[in-house]
Amino acid sequence: MLLFKVDGADWTVDLKKGGVTKGGASDAAATFTVIGEELLALVKGTETAQSLYQHGKLRVDGDVRYAHRLAFLKQLV
Repeated sequence: MLLFKVDGADWTVDLKKGGVTKGGASDAAATFTVIGEELLALVKGTETAQSLYQHGKLRVDGDVRYAHRLAFLKQLV
């Protein structure tokens, strides 16, 4: 599971079941903290996770290997 903290709200992405739920998950493998505009840019493909991280716009806690695989978000659009 991945936890996204976006504009003060927590969203849990369950990679095994393929679902998204509002609220936090204590067993998340990684937590990503980002503002909504930056997440939208990541999803649209106009920004990369690496670029956002390097510019201090994306915080990653936990297993950072998941940050390298955030390209799957483009498929959600």
